[in-house]
Formats: sequence, structure tokens, C-alpha cells
Amino acid sequence: MKTYIPAITLSFVLLACRSDNTNAGDVMKLFVDEFYSGRAQSNFTAVVNRYTEWPDFVIGNATQIAKDRDIRLVAENGDEARFEVRFKVIGEENLAKVELGETEVVQTYRLRRRRGQWRILQPIHIPCVSVEGELTRLRAAIENASDRIAKQDFTESTTREYFETLIANAQASIALLERYR
Repeated sequence: MKTYIPAITLSFVLLACRSDNTNAGDVMKLFVDEFYSGRAQSNFTAVVNRYTEWPDFVIGNATQIAKDRDIRLVAENGDEARFEVRFKVIGEENLAKVELGETEVVQTYRLRRRRGQWRILQPIHIPCVSVEGELTRLRAAIENASDRIAKQDFTESTTREYFETLIANAQASIALLERYR
């Protein structure tokens, strides 16, 4: 049994290193997948801080929705790497309202390894979200808006009408996106 302990320990060390931003391709895939899946929607800042060195990150008010993506290594040279991410965009969402329009979006990311860790430097651009991720987000927006209406939890900028419009937009957007599932 003692002969297996070093091998098991080494396996755990290698696994821990691999998951700790030590491979540029893994970092790029994990970063894109956090957004594409919709998981990053609940805490953009934590995801951005984990994978990037973006000093001036600000959340935008529109989200591009894609039905597919492809990540390709363009170049890797020592401590620098460039990746191209292609998204088949089907539309854009703003305030729970989806506007359809198919196009291809290409984002080129530059990564740098510092102290053994790969981090995304440029561009300061959020990847697209998948149709499934957007549907989940829209359903959560409806639930949140409905709760705020039920509690009469309004402010000057988020009135009852605001939440009612948001719910109507989200419901219409869900109907549009269902055909892309």
C-alpha cells in the first residue's frame, strides 16, 4: 500500500496544478464556457477576476446570444498566447428584450503567463452566452421581477411598470429563443 501513496499524491498535485490556470488553452476554454453556459451571469466580477487582468471592467447592458462557438489557438510563444473565438450569434438581448439577427462574431484574446499562471489581458470583451444560458437568465429575470411586484419593492427607476415591461419582454424573448434550442 505504501508504494501507491507517492503516485496518488503526485496525481493530486498534478491535478491541482492543471486546474490552477497553468495551461493557456484550458484557461481560455474555462473562461469562455463560464459565460457561454450562463454560469457567469450570477457573478461576472468573480469570473473576470479569476481569469483576467482587466483593470477597468464594467458590465455592459447588452448580451450577444450564440448558438455555437469554436475556440482556436492562433499562436503560442513562450509566455504569450493568442486565441480566436468564433461565435455564431443569433441575436442580442437588452433589458430582457431579444432582437434577432444572425452573424458571426470573432473575438481574439491575448493571454500572458506570469508566475506560472495564464491570464487574459485583452480584449476587455465578454464572450457570448448560449441560447440555453440566456433562456435560464430570462426565466430568472421573470421570477425576480414577479417577486419584486408581489413585495411592492419599487424604486424611482425600477417602478411597477418597469418590472411589468421586463416580464413581457422576457416572455416574448423566450418564445423567440425556443426555436434555437
